[in-house]
This record gives sequence, C-alpha cells and structure tokens, in this order.
Amino acid sequence: MRALILLLVGLFTGILLTATALNLMALGQGGPRPHVALMGMLQYHLGEARGLIEPGCEAGQGERHFLLMRSLSDDLERVYVERGYDEALFSRHAKQFRARLDDTLALPEDTSCRIRADAMSRVQDGCQSCHRDFGRG
Repeated sequence: MRALILLLVGLFTGILLTATALNLMALGQGGPRPHVALMGMLQYHLGEARGLIEPGCEAGQGERHFLLMRSLSDDLERVYVERGYDEALFSRHAKQFRARLDDTLALPEDTSCRIRADAMSRVQDGCQSCHRDFGRG
C-alpha cells in the first residue's frame, strides 16, 4: 500500500512538473509581437475606412480611422527597424505613408466621396509598395 501511494504521488508530481516546464517554454517562445499587432491595427482601420467611403460617404466619414492610422504610423520605424528591416528604405516608406495620411486628413470636411476614395487608394498604395519591397505581399 505504501509503495502504491508513493508511486501515485510521484506520478502526480511528475505530471505537474512536466506541465509547468511546457508552459514556461511556451511563454519564452511567445513574447510580445508588436509588428503583428501594429500591422493588424493598420489593416483593420484601413478596412473600416474603406467600408465607410467606398459605398458612398457623408462629410468627414473615415476621418477617425485615418487619424488612428496616422497615430499608429509613428511607431513603424521603431518596431520594424528593430526586427532587421533596412532602415533607410523602411523609413522612406514610413514617411511616405505618413505624408499620404496627412494629405488625406487635410482634405476639407465637405470633400466628395470620389476624392476621399482616391486619397484612401493612395494610402493603400503606400502599404502595398512597402509590402512589395519587403516581400510581404
């Protein structure tokens, strides 16, 4: 009986230690991934702006999403250059992206949907040109 209890305690302890070790290893591999989060948020807000502007828009629609993308774009170099992206090329793309967002945000509130859609397309083209240069799409 004593041997059986010791065997069960040993198995239980082994299972707990194994589960703990596996969880710790998984935590070490997961780490923060700001590059994925940043691109995910930019993609989300561009899609939301597109959904407001393409079907026909009212004055100022999409501006909130462009403001948020502009704010997020300030972190592009910090996040991606740390990951090994070419600093000069990536900075050029990031500056161009911010300039296109600034141009879009500078549009008067009563700008037509067509002009807003064109501005949004230029922002999206900025995304695509960077992705082409860095092999991401």
